[in-house]
Amino acid sequence: MHHIFVECPSFDGLRQSALQDLIRDTSEQLAAAETTPPLTDVVLRITSALFSDSIDVWPQYTSRYYFGTMPPLRSTTGSHTPAIRRLLARVVHGWHTASIRLAGRIWGVYKRRISPRPSAVSPAEVLSLPPHLQYLLH
Repeated sequence: MHHIFVECPSFDGLRQSALQDLIRDTSEQLAAAETTPPLTDVVLRITSALFSDSIDVWPQYTSRYYFGTMPPLRSTTGSHTPAIRRLLARVVHGWHTASIRLAGRIWGVYKRRISPRPSAVSPAEVLSLPPHLQYLLH
């Protein structure tokens, strides 16, 4: 399972696209809140490693975003005012939402690739309706 969501080269494009969008959104949130450069750097460094295994970001060095879990943010950014804590909660919420969406997209593509497609229905298999119900199809 881990390979599909984190390592599989078939899904690099999806991961990179989601990561670019997430970094942009997180940067906008931090800029709007006028956070300090050190805090911005720490949060963006964690954001950039969200969809990959990272010794510096993930406990046990393994990304688990596809389970909906996020790396710890509070311990790496220190103590802050209530406004900064609310901002960080919004950032983590954005990470969580992006992670679940990405996992859903990857899983959907994966399942479509491994599942056989139903064959097209032949005209002989199409059921016809009695004349008094034909209006339902138009």
